Amino acid sequence: MIQRNEFIDINPVVLDDAVLIRTVAAAAADSSLELAFDQNVFSSFNRVGTLLVNASALEVNWNGFLTAAVRQNEVNMGSGDGQTGFNILTQGADTFVDVNIANNVINGGNGGDAEALTGINFTLTGPSSVRVDTNEIDLSTIADDTAGSTNVGMRFQFIDGANSVAIVNNLVLMDEGTAVRVQTIPSPLGARSSFFFNSNQLGSGTRFPDQGLIFNSVTGLLNIGGTNNLVFVQFDPGTTVIDPDNVFSVDPTNVTGSIQINGVFRP
Repeated sequence: MIQRNEFIDINPVVLDDAVLIRTVAAAAADSSLELAFDQNVFSSFNRVGTLLVNASALEVNWNGFLTAAVRQNEVNMGSGDGQTGFNILTQGADTFVDVNIANNVINGGNGGDAEALTGINFTLTGPSSVRVDTNEIDLSTIADDTAGSTNVGMRFQFIDGANSVAIVNNLVLMDEGTAVRVQTIPSPLGARSSFFFNSNQLGSGTRFPDQGLIFNSVTGLLNIGGTNNLVFVQFDPGTTVIDPDNVFSVDPTNVTGSIQINGVFRP
């Protein structure tokens, strides 16, 4: 358990994570980790990353069975590029992962020209159960800056296995970029992954990301569900028209179910 600590980190020239938890050798593969990371405060975190490598306030990079609860933490990132609040990475296609990220506050950008900011990132190799519940992510940057469109509130990359995902009661405020991006989500033959998206707000009446909830790649069968979501996005450039595919987008070929966004069930 890592609990009730304050981390003060203001060295922008170091491309390292503030807190890093990982397996360090092949001999540690398939190890089990039960992690509780609760009520910690990152008073300042301003390590500048790149478009390819992000520095994270908390990174868990585990090769084995993982049960993790990340709850009631506060992350205050600076105005530097390429920073991530929580970065959860796993290896091993046959090891199960159970992650709960709840009641956290993640701030970034400081109203500047920051690029490649990420609130929460998941890159999970094997089967998983993921719940993201009642978090507030605020990436405050200059609006309409095309370079900043690499900013992402939450990113999910599932590599293999059946995955159960629940994103509930979260607020994501941004001025550009994508609020929630599902980069990849697979299902093995004979199985079905699920994605539940309920009572979330992406953007606001004054804060508009470029995109709301976007699925880039669905391989295998996927069931989606959820209601009472609000998504605010920017107008198409030079118009007063909102592209509905910027509010929500998924290839419906292998998808069953629907998600209610702005009162409309999609897809």
